[in-house]
Amino acid sequence: MAVTVLMLVAMLLAALLVEPLARRIHLPFAALLVLAGYAGSELLVANGIDTGVRASNFPGFILYVLLPLLVFELAYHTDQRQLLRGLPIILMLAVPMLLLSVIITAAGVWAGINHSGFPWIAALLAGVLLSATDPTAIIALLSRSPRGRRLAVMLNGESLFNDALIIVLFSMLLSMALAPQQGVGWQQVLPHFVGIVGGGVLVGVAVGAVAALLLKLFHGTTREALVTLISAYAALLLSQQVFHVSGIIATLCTGLILGALARRGQLQAWRFVGAFWRLAAWIAYAMMFLLMGVTVTLEMFSQRWLAILITIVAVLLARSLAVGIAMLLVSPLPGDRPRGAVEAGVLVWGGLRGGVTLALALSLPVQLDYWWTIQAIAFGTVLFTLFVQAPTLPLVLKRLR
Repeated sequence: MAVTVLMLVAMLLAALLVEPLARRIHLPFAALLVLAGYAGSELLVANGIDTGVRASNFPGFILYVLLPLLVFELAYHTDQRQLLRGLPIILMLAVPMLLLSVIITAAGVWAGINHSGFPWIAALLAGVLLSATDPTAIIALLSRSPRGRRLAVMLNGESLFNDALIIVLFSMLLSMALAPQQGVGWQQVLPHFVGIVGGGVLVGVAVGAVAALLLKLFHGTTREALVTLISAYAALLLSQQVFHVSGIIATLCTGLILGALARRGQLQAWRFVGAFWRLAAWIAYAMMFLLMGVTVTLEMFSQRWLAILITIVAVLLARSLAVGIAMLLVSPLPGDRPRGAVEAGVLVWGGLRGGVTLALALSLPVQLDYWWTIQAIAFGTVLFTLFVQAPTLPLVLKRLR
């Protein structure tokens, strides 16, 4: 246990040292975290030191500790007024186009693997986790111009809803994969999905309302931050353990409510609470990419390189179709949307895969025969977005300016 704790502390120290280097060499922070995690683990193993990190320990840590921090922080810092302006294109990308992306990506994964030990449910699991977008690596870059800020709002809004729905779909498919005789049948998927999402919304709103009352009683930096932290995990655990609905949706709704209260001035220590959640999300984000670096092996790419290449093409094709179709469908509707081919290109190329994709890949239970294959494909796709898409986005932005 002591070795594991020491390993986690060392990983955070590595993240702290890597961040300024990433800015200096103009690479995404997450990309250098992966390299640092990989180099550190290889160095330790070469010297006969056991890192204490086991794939079997990841699911609970990822799903119950790290993911809620990322989802709540994104919801808490989302400006609802900006969100409403781009709501038509955001919802179009995050709901119907999400399903299109899942199907296209799953078909690509299926074609890339092409063997009997990889069933269709495995391809769907891969398609779902690879459809989660994460613009974190490029938001600062986009925010340098007014047009870029508009697109950043769209990408952040899409990620907000997209990630929550992806996690719900992933949980449902994982239950079916682990217990095919007892899981939800295909004919029950839609009613079950609506039920657990709707239930999550209700629990999240209820927890947010209780938290709003508590914030009227407890003032001060520590108290207000603790109320938000307790609310995030209370929404998660009440939803999943008591009401058996989506904990991530509940956490998302609670975060939106408390974030709205903060912007209305109902939190006296709103600056401190915002900084507290940025720190929490930074730690969760850094831990996940460092864990990816620790977990990744060269065998993943030497044995699954063709599947990874086919999957990357499928992901880009799915993203291009999703953005193009969404723009056509929302053109008669009011609200903000991408203007022209260049802005559409930014949405396509800026649809990176990151935190949630990585978290779900790391959370795959080792009982599944194909967990390693899905993880290899996910890692390869995430590395492509970090080392190819994110660094080359400035070339697209030059056209935008």
